[in-house]
Amino acid sequence: MKPIGPKAPDFVLPSPDGTSISLSQALDAGPVALFFYKTECPTCALAFPFVQRLHERGAAVLGIAQNGAEEVRSYQSRFGATFPGALDEPFFLTSTAYGVEMTPTLFLVEPGGRIADAVEAWQRDGYDRIAAALAGGPLVTDDDGVPAFRPG
Repeated sequence: MKPIGPKAPDFVLPSPDGTSISLSQALDAGPVALFFYKTECPTCALAFPFVQRLHERGAAVLGIAQNGAEEVRSYQSRFGATFPGALDEPFFLTSTAYGVEMTPTLFLVEPGGRIADAVEAWQRDGYDRIAAALAGGPLVTDDDGVPAFRPG
């Protein structure tokens, strides 16, 4: 995983609908959460609704899927995703540039491109920390019934 502090690699990736998504354009509006995931990853399925919740609270989120367009469209529909998604397939060049070794991985990128935080797998405290930075408060409640940690 790319360490906290260095500049995040910029990217332009296709979305499932054929448009392009750019980190530098997203950063023009403020900090961005980058959510790397795979549709077949059970831990990603646990994290996905919370990333959607983060987006619904006003945070800029970009989902970066390591799957093809049809799989991603179906997955986004299943979870009611409204945040933009991008495809890092077939060669995972963006995932590699970020040093993503497991999914899910969540990065907080500040305007100017500095990586401010990163969380591998499902770590409730880490997701709450990024949510506090982006949306002003914790993301997960005890009523959600999710574990504190689940490996990716």
